Amino acid sequence: MPDRQANMPAVGSEPFGILSIDKPPGITSHDVVNRLRRRLSTRRIGHTGTLDPMATGVLVCCVGAATRLAEYIGAGDKVYEAEIALGMTTSTLDVTGEQRTCADASGLEFSDIERALASLTGDLAQIPPMHAAVRVGGVRLYELARRGETVERSARAVTIHELTLRSYRPGRQALIEVTVRCSAGTYIRSLADDLGERLGVGGCLAALRRTRVGAFRLADAYPHDGPLPLMRPEDALASWPLGRVDPIVADDLRMGRAVGGSAIEWIRPPNRTSEPVLLIGHELLAVVMPEGDRFRPHKVLHAPPMEPAPETRPCG
Repeated sequence: MPDRQANMPAVGSEPFGILSIDKPPGITSHDVVNRLRRRLSTRRIGHTGTLDPMATGVLVCCVGAATRLAEYIGAGDKVYEAEIALGMTTSTLDVTGEQRTCADASGLEFSDIERALASLTGDLAQIPPMHAAVRVGGVRLYELARRGETVERSARAVTIHELTLRSYRPGRQALIEVTVRCSAGTYIRSLADDLGERLGVGGCLAALRRTRVGAFRLADAYPHDGPLPLMRPEDALASWPLGRVDPIVADDLRMGRAVGGSAIEWIRPPNRTSEPVLLIGHELLAVVMPEGDRFRPHKVLHAPPMEPAPETRPCG
């Protein structure tokens, strides 16, 4: 992860950049965003992937014009440390819900759990749980669930790259700890439910901590009520090709015109002909896509040079 920026970039009086927060338990991801809005004095803040109230860990937020880059910032793999209770199921697929079934899990062996975990790795079709934050028909699923409604949900393609058993505490209601590395959009509570079903005893999520989102690691995250150093998008997307353009070429990009590769001073040259590229220039940051030997703007943001950070108000 690149070094944190000491100063806060701003567009006019509005902060601009990417912020990694270590979300505490007991509050929603939206609560975190609202507190950041008060502290940074801007409404334009959004996160790149919801954490449930019981969950903790990395919550990446985009601030100001950088909200337009959320789809790229949150697209990388995610890593979780999860505790799964075996021998019970609940209405929410985690321990906060109403218990639905209870079974004796004391007969499970370590090897049984490892085999079941192995069967859940790779490409999966996962149906979002009814208590998810995703919208169906314009309404969030958890709002429908609170009203006692259940609706059809389409399965989503996800990939479980790694699913490692770290510890096992046997008993009638057993408890395991696992590490999960997965694609964006994976529901860990659904994974816990699927594991319990495959073991024949039921299961639900007992605790969850997100330790990585793309290049953002837990060690780089800040508490929401602590310092708020914003990172420039070109540093947050450090694996992307990066180039610099002069003011004339920057104006062409603002007008939606494609520019030639020879007009770009490469800082991180592209390795493939199909990957998106970041271009920076005179008060500009643009996402461009290659078209032959030219690059066509896909998103263009007003992004001024670094400025000293304004004071932030204490979180009330």
